[in-house]
Amino acid sequence: MILVTGATGLLGSQVVRTLRRAGADVRTLVRMGSEYYWLNDTGCTYFFGDLRTPSTLKRALKGCDRVIHAARVTRETTDNNHEVTTLKGSRDLIDLAAASGVEHFVLASCMGAGGDYPVPAFHALRQVEEHLQASGMSHTILRFSVFGDELARHVHRVQTRGKAWICASPSDPITPIFRRDAALFAIAALDLPAARDQLIPISGDQTVQLREAMELACRVGEVDADDITWLGRTGSRLAAQGLGMVLGRRWKHHLSQHQVLLGENFRAEMGPIKATFGVPITPFEEAMCLSVEDRHPSLDPDARDNQVVHRQFQATVYAPGETTVEELPQGPLLMD
Repeated sequence: MILVTGATGLLGSQVVRTLRRAGADVRTLVRMGSEYYWLNDTGCTYFFGDLRTPSTLKRALKGCDRVIHAARVTRETTDNNHEVTTLKGSRDLIDLAAASGVEHFVLASCMGAGGDYPVPAFHALRQVEEHLQASGMSHTILRFSVFGDELARHVHRVQTRGKAWICASPSDPITPIFRRDAALFAIAALDLPAARDQLIPISGDQTVQLREAMELACRVGEVDADDITWLGRTGSRLAAQGLGMVLGRRWKHHLSQHQVLLGENFRAEMGPIKATFGVPITPFEEAMCLSVEDRHPSLDPDARDNQVVHRQFQATVYAPGETTVEELPQGPLLMD
């Protein structure tokens, strides 16, 4: 059994779908009230818990021999922040996984964790990496560059809200990895001897300018590129400071993180890594097109009726860690 955290997020949801298509037994750690039911069509099993509650983590790990930890705090709140959740929650998960006999632990980290940036998320991830390395448990740490899917989300915001803002300059170069490929690297690390006890940077293998990337994304999404506002580095810093003063630190931290991810060209030498993992990287243009076209079902007002096995089934169908895909009711959405 493979436990996946962050299953409702950008990377975690793709990891779950890819594993389920391969027929793997997957248990997801999800919070009650989260958008977990958008994964119902995969046939994964749910364990309702929280990184902030160690007792739930211990139960979630029962019977699991491998873990992919992809949970992240998107925007901080008073009780859900990088200190409490990203750092302490991840440390608790690592300690409990080691104590329960987990054979291999894959941590999805970020290249920003390797630098000295004034970003709390990166500081927390760096400490989580160090804790995992010191745990004595077999592990792989994957430091990803910026996800190209984040650029596609800007197009989706224009489609739904009419405007979007980017915390970078259009001339900034990036070498993004897309979540479809990132998920394959995370899954391959579960059983790859060469990846054991290694810290491995992962990026795409094509460097493009942000303007070029967004123009392509806008064409695919059929939106006007002029509806994208470029804040630039100075504008991003001012916006982070201003929003921080008005709305609190969570927005300042959020914008500062994106400013670094988009403003720094995080790139890995992917030739040897691709050869070791046996994972191909989707060409940039194809990956961007797929990412823009892959709109989250929640953006479709009719999706809840047409694509989701409704939440009332959870009490009778989804016994955490026990229900198999064959036991699920016939849902309207087939696995892609």
